Amino acid sequence: MTEITKQKQIEFCESLNYPSKNLRPFAKWPISVPKDPLITDFTPFKGKTISPKNFYYALFFTAFDVRDYGPIIKKYMKIFAPLSIKKVYLETYRDGYTVEQPLLESVKAELIEEGYEVSGAVTPTHFSDKVKNSFPTASGCFTDKEANKKMKKVFEMTAGIFDEIIIDDWFFTACECSDCKKAKGKKTWQEYRSKLMSDVSKKFIMEPAKKVNPNVNIILKLPQWYERFYDRGYDLTKLIPIFDEIGVGTETRDFKQARFMPAYGSMFFKYMKQIAPGKVKKAWFDIYQCGKEIYTEQAFQSVLGGAQEIILFCAGIMPQPLMRPLVEELIEKTDKMGRLSSFGKIFTIPMIREANTYGDELLAQYFLMAGIPAYLTDKRNIKEKIVILTAQSARKEDFPALFAFLIKNRKNIVLTVEAAKYLKKYFEVEELEDHVQVETIAFRGTEEMLDDTIFINREIQNGKRIALVNNAYSLITGYKIKGSTVWVLNLPYTTDELEGHTGVKFSANFRYILHSPLMMKALRAPFEPYANLTLYEAIKTFYKYKI
Repeated sequence: MTEITKQKQIEFCESLNYPSKNLRPFAKWPISVPKDPLITDFTPFKGKTISPKNFYYALFFTAFDVRDYGPIIKKYMKIFAPLSIKKVYLETYRDGYTVEQPLLESVKAELIEEGYEVSGAVTPTHFSDKVKNSFPTASGCFTDKEANKKMKKVFEMTAGIFDEIIIDDWFFTACECSDCKKAKGKKTWQEYRSKLMSDVSKKFIMEPAKKVNPNVNIILKLPQWYERFYDRGYDLTKLIPIFDEIGVGTETRDFKQARFMPAYGSMFFKYMKQIAPGKVKKAWFDIYQCGKEIYTEQAFQSVLGGAQEIILFCAGIMPQPLMRPLVEELIEKTDKMGRLSSFGKIFTIPMIREANTYGDELLAQYFLMAGIPAYLTDKRNIKEKIVILTAQSARKEDFPALFAFLIKNRKNIVLTVEAAKYLKKYFEVEELEDHVQVETIAFRGTEEMLDDTIFINREIQNGKRIALVNNAYSLITGYKIKGSTVWVLNLPYTTDELEGHTGVKFSANFRYILHSPLMMKALRAPFEPYANLTLYEAIKTFYKYKI
């Protein structure tokens, strides 16, 4: 078996191809969008025409969708009639394929004639043949000057046709080719890619596009994996000021095969609104690796997070026979989602996160899943009385100043042991030589057995023990510091794993929290005076799940 065959077996997008022997031809491999067969059934989706409150749907056509369905665009759009589509995105380039300009212009004109708003899109993949990634991915090499010139031409062409362009979330880099290594020099990959992507964004996207069309609105759509942005060149401290808008990927997919919980989408969308005020209006998710509930949940979380425009990806996959029930479920539930959208202000527990930080990975979403209406923010001068700190709330050397600032302002604080270990003045965190498997939790006179394989590797030596594991080690420890109440969470880690749809295993992370009613009760206790936990528990997800 050749190496490339091995790679094709595990390549993420290709693993999501529609189950058919007659897949449409796309372009270069690795692909950036799963393949599907040509649509021949133009029957409209079932369901009453919707009229949602506070948001609307937009529909995304990949470059291959434009190629195949553009010539029959009026007939094709009838499939989507019940969704009351307001805007259509026409992609001009993806994976080495460029749509012919006359076709783009004619499709745009026909859609406008039908009453749709029309915008452009670009997926910046496969401009370079030099790219060398450590894993199969369509992401590019932006050290390659010739590739950047090709990308510049695509954006110039697109800006000449459309007044708005959205960039698919493949605008990141994992390239480690010889040119990248040489240009990186002594910098870290994060440092090099941060400056590289900032410079490329200005020189090869924004400046040339604005020169062709000064009024063009350019949107950078971000993927959902924000904790790894800095590794791949998405330094938002640099990119947010450059782009006109930020689009947000709220695709969580099936939590049984992915790392993201159902409530993740609203958390991520609100986080982007916090760090890019005025620039975040659009959410985007796809239909891959979803059942009916998860597909609709992605829409609900987008709306709960505050999205005004919901971009449905994409026109070529949604009408496939196996996908129609998912879309029809979305149609049926949309008006109800619109009514629930007014609850977006329920998020009243700030969780501080500084850009480009690490630690406590994937933990934030579990506060929401445990029924705590937390929201991520980069702001320290918060109005709320209580705040959550994790290892991502500051850089190691900045934690004492952040903590002192919050104590000075008499804030109550819930912080993880990963954060507490940087505050030795207040908290005595001991590293355990032998990690202890957790079997029980005790809180407020009640004890509960735990079934997950979880361990603690630290102990808190001072403070008042509020919740215990194994009746011996601290889970939650309380403190009075000046005018503030502080709780330290000594959360266990797990060795349990799940298997993704590609066959790759990944950690179960903090799912054990959701398996223990008593642990969730203990975690919620500090927040009871400061948030409507009962209401949030009722609406935190559109459906009820057994995690």
